[in-house]
Amino acid sequence: ETRGGIILVKLAKESDAGRLELRASYLDRDGQADSSTAVVNVDDEAHYQNSGIQKGILLSRYADLMKTWAYDERSRHAGTVYDSDYLYSDGLYVPGRVSVSLGQWERQSIPLTVSSDYAAAIAEFSAYFSQEADLIGDMTLLQEADVMSALLSEYGHGTTGDTWNPQP
Repeated sequence: ETRGGIILVKLAKESDAGRLELRASYLDRDGQADSSTAVVNVDDEAHYQNSGIQKGILLSRYADLMKTWAYDERSRHAGTVYDSDYLYSDGLYVPGRVSVSLGQWERQSIPLTVSSDYAAAIAEFSAYFSQEADLIGDMTLLQEADVMSALLSEYGHGTTGDTWNPQP
């Protein structure tokens, strides 16, 4: 179980060395500087210290997919040129905050749509998500699986049977 939250860091592979040293510096509750260092052996296999970390990574990937889908569908609706080739090339692109004349958290309404590219991506991710939720043993994750299912059944335009393969 993970208490107090987790911080996820996505690393880019820079060498074939399977060992790296991570150092986190921070201020504690009393304003005192502190740090923690850990040596991590990294390979291509995913290993989780506990199910809380595995759940955090799963939800982070889900959020990345949903944010990217919403951003791209909004861009497509606005007539922006859209290139879906990056969907699987190097993980998902997560857009930064877009400057608009509305407030930071406001957007104009547009019709809810799921393009065929995203229907395929959501279907593949949904299978992966359900498998991971089962491994974690947290049935509350089925709420997100239900959201993906509803998006596909109500708004999706096609799916594939491929397996979604997240970037390590």
